[in-house]
Amino acid sequence: MIYLETSFIAPLILHDERSFDIEQFLLSVPSGSLLANQWSMVEFASLLGHLYRAKEMNSRHCSEAMAMFETVINDSFEIVTPDVMDLKLSSEILEGYYVDLTASEALHLAVALNKNVESFLSLNEKLINAAKPYKLSTSLWT
Repeated sequence: MIYLETSFIAPLILHDERSFDIEQFLLSVPSGSLLANQWSMVEFASLLGHLYRAKEMNSRHCSEAMAMFETVINDSFEIVTPDVMDLKLSSEILEGYYVDLTASEALHLAVALNKNVESFLSLNEKLINAAKPYKLSTSLWT
């Protein structure tokens, strides 16, 4: 399985300079091999709220983007809901106080580790760097 962190999925909806390359990559991946975290829905909703408050999107566009995100996630990914073991490992990751991760970033890393994914994809360099000590196969797309 290939785990996609929220920052890797968001450009599928909120198009930017990386969107085309991400879309092409995902089209090349065998069906059924993509894994996303249910938590990504919460993070994407938070991102849309930020864009709305910054007056970069109106409420209608935010609602449409959220609906598109949910469709993409539900139709294209196996969705995992974080469990107690994921929360425990997230806390353990953050107990290494030298680790500069948010709770959400640690949760993504923990889920990927607990699910023994073959690859972890993100646009977040800080998160990719934090994954290195765990010998998790990572890929940073910039």
